[in-house]
Amino acid sequence: MVRFLPAAALFMIVFCPLGAMCWTSSCVSIKTNGGRIEYAPSANEPWAECTETLSSPREPGYVYLEVRASRSAPAVLVVTSSEGVKAFYHFALPVFRSKIKVDSKQSDMTSGGRFLRDIKAVSLAFEAGAYKDGRGAEAEIFGLAFAEEPPEKTLYSRFWLPSLGAGFLRDCEAETCVWNIWPPSSGPGWESGQAQFGGYDAPGGRDIIRGVIDFLSLYYGGGGLDLPYIEDPSLTEYARSKNVTVYAEMHHTPDIGWLKENRALNVNRYGQTCPDMGVADMSHAYDFTDDRVVEKTSEKMLRSAAAGVKYIRSIDYVWTPFGPNGSWNGMIWGYSASAVKRWREDLAAKDSGIELIENGKRRRLYFPEYFTAYHGYFPEPCHAGCERWEDYVPPMDGDTENRIEKAKLHMMLYHYEWLKFINAAAEKSVEKYGVYAQPILNAESAGNGGDYIYLSRLSNVAGYCPEWWGTPNVIIGNYYNGRYYEKGAAGKERCLFGESGAGGANPFYGKYQRPNYWDNPAGCLIAYSQAGSSLFRSKQDQYWGSSPERMTDPKEKEYLIYTAFVSSWNGFLRAKEDGLKKPSCRVCSFIQRAPAGYTNSMDTEAGAPYSFNGILEKNNYLFDGASFPEVLGINNYDICFYSPVTSPRGALDMLWKWLKTGNKTLVTHSFVPLNADGPGKDVNKAEIRPQIPEKAAARKTGFDTIAKTDVSEGEFKTALKGLERFRGHLALEDTLYSIEGYTPLATLDGKPLISVKNLDNGSRIIYLGFAPCQRDALGNTEICVSEKGVQDSGFDSAAVCAVMEYLGEKRQGVTEDDLSVMRYETAGKGGVYILLNRSANRQWQGEEEIFTVFQAYSEKVRYTAPPRVLTEKPDAGYVIRDFLSGEETIGTSDGMGYLEIPMDGYNIRGVYIYPAERLK
Repeated sequence: MVRFLPAAALFMIVFCPLGAMCWTSSCVSIKTNGGRIEYAPSANEPWAECTETLSSPREPGYVYLEVRASRSAPAVLVVTSSEGVKAFYHFALPVFRSKIKVDSKQSDMTSGGRFLRDIKAVSLAFEAGAYKDGRGAEAEIFGLAFAEEPPEKTLYSRFWLPSLGAGFLRDCEAETCVWNIWPPSSGPGWESGQAQFGGYDAPGGRDIIRGVIDFLSLYYGGGGLDLPYIEDPSLTEYARSKNVTVYAEMHHTPDIGWLKENRALNVNRYGQTCPDMGVADMSHAYDFTDDRVVEKTSEKMLRSAAAGVKYIRSIDYVWTPFGPNGSWNGMIWGYSASAVKRWREDLAAKDSGIELIENGKRRRLYFPEYFTAYHGYFPEPCHAGCERWEDYVPPMDGDTENRIEKAKLHMMLYHYEWLKFINAAAEKSVEKYGVYAQPILNAESAGNGGDYIYLSRLSNVAGYCPEWWGTPNVIIGNYYNGRYYEKGAAGKERCLFGESGAGGANPFYGKYQRPNYWDNPAGCLIAYSQAGSSLFRSKQDQYWGSSPERMTDPKEKEYLIYTAFVSSWNGFLRAKEDGLKKPSCRVCSFIQRAPAGYTNSMDTEAGAPYSFNGILEKNNYLFDGASFPEVLGINNYDICFYSPVTSPRGALDMLWKWLKTGNKTLVTHSFVPLNADGPGKDVNKAEIRPQIPEKAAARKTGFDTIAKTDVSEGEFKTALKGLERFRGHLALEDTLYSIEGYTPLATLDGKPLISVKNLDNGSRIIYLGFAPCQRDALGNTEICVSEKGVQDSGFDSAAVCAVMEYLGEKRQGVTEDDLSVMRYETAGKGGVYILLNRSANRQWQGEEEIFTVFQAYSEKVRYTAPPRVLTEKPDAGYVIRDFLSGEETIGTSDGMGYLEIPMDGYNIRGVYIYPAERLK
């Protein structure tokens, strides 16, 4: 227990033992009085410890302790054998009736297991304080039990939390506990297999909410509640008295009945509405270009603001993303009379615009500026097939001419109009009550119509809550691109939104009756990773659908939801306590972002069509993903990989100005520098335009000489390290691109394939004369990297790695398998690595499966060789501490500074890495 730091504060434990349990103190400073224990800490006694000695030793087996506490606090369960052998189990309060177990295979086994010796005594020790406010924690012990049978095998039936050996959880600057409360409209919960969710006025709804407020106040010292629309000030006043913050969620605003009656529904290009397709209850059905919808939404927000909520959260989709037969196609909406009227006003800049706050100053944004920020130009009406904007018609299936420009405009119009809608709807609640909107949004995409960057600039929006969940692979996109969104938020408050409870409604469907998309230890690790990738003030999950008594009772189904919540929050808390963050880096990589086209959602996906990012990520290089608008700050980086499939006009000038600052390196490929956007240009496709608007920049970079050749195969020669195995005959998927004035680093049939141009100020440009990582127009299908006989398997990846080697950049991890290696820094606790099996998580898990951390017998998690992670020093000893179990091993880095991390049996693993001399 020496790794826990003492803190001088009065510490009190209240025991409520069951049966004949009789605990005695083992420290002279502990006083017992009728079950109440008081502890006056001293410098030499940082822990309060109580012991129960068994008169007759118990046979080997499992030890279960049922305990709860009022606040977070490190604790240790110690089991002593008849021979004096001890085993320790580190955990963190609060735990509510949670079965804790311990074994004796090692001296410190947080992961638990069977105790192999006769049990003589059990001790429970609590840290004596460690709170800034000087208050200790109160705890109740409900029972101590012994059993020979193993615990439940399911990993989502109990709490999971990080090991405490590298520090302990304490209060931090984050509102971590935000519960999404949806009282059932009938019945106490999911006992019938399906809960119909109601509001706070549902039967028993107010009692449930008050009970949860009491629960948060008692066991977490406060927190937050997300309620499905509220206008009852008595509830918010009660919550404030308990240090609990209330938020209002705005589902189906206005309600579907009003929308039908007033014909204010979304309309698609086929004249259909959501109810026509039976999806009205799945997502938003209202047409937010309708002034009446804005007014009704504003009125409802005003009522919640008057009740005293902190923020008002619209939820989920922006435009309804579902089409006929459930197809996912966001472009089919926006054909109502009010929508077409708005599109025409926006295009002519005759609308009211949107109020932004930038650098502390207010100004109005109009659509031409918004469109130009993504494309670098604004079209004329003739480019969209009309004589004037008053005649604009959204794209139709039968369009042949001007189809691309009409579609591009339509996509940007519905992004723009939703920004206008949420800002206008919140305007009155901000003016009258100072209550802002904080939307909960699915990932940025063309289908959803979300735009996190401009959303953060709106005058009546306090921030947003991104739904960064799905398969566990979501943490890869979060890791590489999260810093872009963090900087784009410009200090606005963000909440990390999860879906513990499998999205709500009924989380106990399917063969496994799963309560979540992943098990609890995975949820803990995933939340930890996300909190270190981007700055969030709070972590929220859903749904809490019953009373606190049922939710916290292990005998009830709802308990599984509760354990998922707490496990996820424990990971989020640990990240805050550790000061976890992605390391700063000198490499950025620009790709395409969703609002401008049908591409991957950059907030949750690392790569995009034709981009370097997928290759950099799969080879575990450290970089920050970026896009346009340029909010990341290219001047903060020394190396820029540049591969958006279509560049905004003006982008080339931006790159040239950056290169002129000196000692910068630009890496680009094939058509990319010339593929500037323009009227009628499909932003999803690779094309070369002979006309280059940035002529000076193009001339000085040599990009004005780029041209396609007729060379597609031939003898490959290079001196670049890492490409030796490709020497000889090589075939490209497409013909070679040429550029003049560059020095070859690799050639194909005697023509430059990889080349460099050195500038007088120390800057340089590295140009790849081929297109790596090609995909179809929607970014769905990889078409070249592994096709036999075409761009030999692995060449794209090897070429990019050779360039990184040439630039002196090392991988964060080296692995022979499809493993993602993500490195984080902590505040004085060494480094942290999250290792994730990409291929096992590539497909959506579906209703019948749950993602698990550990699969001991699965072939999916038998790896070719242990992955190696980068350390600070070569040939040095390091402690590897498992994030979840606390188990420690010692390893030695190789001559290159890489350290092996065993991964067999793991889908995802987290480890602390710190020098071995710290143990001395």
